Amino acid sequence: MKKESRPPSSADGGPTADEVFRRFWIDVLYPAPGAKELKDGVDSLIRAPQLTPAMRKQTFAQYRDAIRASLGEGTDLILYGSLKSLERQGECVSVQYAGLLTSGVSACVDPAAGRVVFVCITPEG
Repeated sequence: MKKESRPPSSADGGPTADEVFRRFWIDVLYPAPGAKELKDGVDSLIRAPQLTPAMRKQTFAQYRDAIRASLGEGTDLILYGSLKSLERQGECVSVQYAGLLTSGVSACVDPAAGRVVFVCITPEG
């Protein structure tokens, strides 16, 4: 059964964007079939309680443009959603886990809905 979550805002007592993403990763995306090697490569970053991701409020268009610049035309590093799913109005919260010597992960959370919209692996460097 899918759990409903409040918008990711610690100001109103709801979960933060990071909490929304971590729960989605653990409950939905990581156990889903496919891309096991990619997911295994970043799983420890996401589950480490001592790691705090970089989070930034921005427009969906700004997030989409940054992801396009990072991924280029390739879509093989997209784990959830699509670039088209980022073509919308409004603001999102980006959640970035940077790997030191490995790839990282980037997620886009819609704070109005309290849901993850997009997740991809970010290339090393």
